[in-house]
Amino acid sequence: MSFYLLLFLLVTEHVLFRIRNNSDLNPIIVSLDCHDKETLQVAKSFGDKIKEIIELPDLGPLVVPPKDHLLSGYYRISRHYGYSLNYVLNTLNYEAIIITE
Repeated sequence: MSFYLLLFLLVTEHVLFRIRNNSDLNPIIVSLDCHDKETLQVAKSFGDKIKEIIELPDLGPLVVPPKDHLLSGYYRISRHYGYSLNYVLNTLNYEAIIITE
């Protein structure tokens, strides 16, 4: 994981911690799909400030139609969003989500 990506994660999370007023009403849930140990450690370093860390499980091979092979990155992002949104809305039973990148 690049230093700049880890720094971005740290800065983003600290900003979110400052602007939220109530951690029960506005929990922060981190969703990771990179399976990178350093990124996971940064997320875990926030302790109880983060309600949950979602790690994308192995969902099997990514199926991309041959005509869309140049878009495989978008298919990967779409699968990550689909899994994470489904988890937060249906497993954790939240009614709304604000996504930051």
